[in-house]
Amino acid sequence: MYISNRIERGALRLEIEGRPAKPAQMLNRRQFLDRLERELRRAKTGLTERHAVLTIDIDRFRVANASLGRHVAWVEDAPGLVLGRIVCQLVNEACFAVTEGVGTPEDIDDGMKLGLNYPRGPFGWLEAIGAAHVLAVLDALRIELGEERYRAAPMLRRLATEED
Repeated sequence: MYISNRIERGALRLEIEGRPAKPAQMLNRRQFLDRLERELRRAKTGLTERHAVLTIDIDRFRVANASLGRHVAWVEDAPGLVLGRIVCQLVNEACFAVTEGVGTPEDIDDGMKLGLNYPRGPFGWLEAIGAAHVLAVLDALRIELGEERYRAAPMLRRLATEED
């Protein structure tokens, strides 16, 4: 019991300030998972425990987030989850559109931001996420689900290669 409490407490601790994080500060899932992974590594070194389990009471999590004005949606575990899957497909389709001469990256980003009120366009997401990550998500989806719609655009593959 002690080890799981220590891991949970450590994963929710702010690295720099050394104080517990507020729930609003833990909205970045990747950052949370990185912290959790670091704490699991720390817990494994020097201790005889070989495994640890982090449990989250979903109902309490929803109540805490609702009190902050946040909405929590529970989704099933699947490759790419929800946001990654959709955003990566938008980026991929935008790459196909540029290749086919439909518009420039700037035109497509402007269209998505102004026409659909998105906070950023597909190429803005591509810049933020990185072409290699987008490509990895699409490739994983294609392998897992075997669907042609997850085939990466040649432009995206080229951009991912240029990142390295």
